[in-house]
Amino acid sequence: NELLSRGVQQDNIEVISTARVPLVKFTDTLSGVQVDVSFNQPNGPLNTEIVSSLLLEYPELRTLTLVLKYYLLQRQLNIPYSGGVGSYGLVLMITRFIQIYHQSSPDDEKDGKDELGGAHYGRMLLEFFRFYGFVFNFFYVGIAVNEGGSFYNKIDTNRLDAGRPHLLSIEDPQDSTNDVGRTAYKILVVRNAFQSAHQTLFLGLDFPTSELVPTLLSRIFYHDPLFDEQRAYVTEIYENGLLDLDEFARTSSPPSPTASPSSSLPFPNPPPAPRTDSPSPPLSPPALSPPFSSSPVSAIVEDGDLSASLSTRLVP
Repeated sequence: NELLSRGVQQDNIEVISTARVPLVKFTDTLSGVQVDVSFNQPNGPLNTEIVSSLLLEYPELRTLTLVLKYYLLQRQLNIPYSGGVGSYGLVLMITRFIQIYHQSSPDDEKDGKDELGGAHYGRMLLEFFRFYGFVFNFFYVGIAVNEGGSFYNKIDTNRLDAGRPHLLSIEDPQDSTNDVGRTAYKILVVRNAFQSAHQTLFLGLDFPTSELVPTLLSRIFYHDPLFDEQRAYVTEIYENGLLDLDEFARTSSPPSPTASPSSSLPFPNPPPAPRTDSPSPPLSPPALSPPFSSSPVSAIVEDGDLSASLSTRLVP
């Protein structure tokens, strides 16, 4: 009733009662922004504080998160209750990657900057896709970011689901008993998407850009005019201040927030939909590039958190 009184259309309200954390989903009438509301979840504000502190500690985190979240969104792999990787889990995955990236980088790149003073975002993105697409073993290894970060054995820590051993495992920084990643049951589909992105970008380095493929990233992102329209609309509302809701209802309506492949793609065909029935056979890792150049498991083995017997199983 509260949402209806604020102008939200009833057919715009969806109740997800079967999720681990029940949600009410709706589209904001004024801005067209999609909103999820949960109830009686005290860890929400704490998670926000953790993410804010991580953004301050790791400057590269914000840009990588925006790019990777949009990459997953375009493949419908960003919703936890449907098996994707949610925002909080993705932030922790990226944070752990940044930690080992800096630990394994050459001395002149420890600050994460290139010769012009900018972060190595292109290289970091490519290495992220390679690490979680080919190197990291979701079946045996879990992720923790506290105190500089670590990896743990899912069996030794009793976090291995015998029925679904592939499930992503991420220790919640604020509650070590909470596994943030356990809802991502499509994590192997996500892994396949990371593998595809790495191979596409890596091979794309040898091909020139064109009118259809104006940038290297346009090989893995499709251009969505609806998304551009939505961003422009929200920006206009923000810059002009909030409009009166009654006046808004009479004079305009927000563009549809639905992101879907359009006919004006930056390349002839849209990205292939990831398989959801079963994961593809493990692929052989491509030739390694720094900072993980010593061996496929160097970044993990050198971290010192796993036994030698486990390290032989880190690459599926």
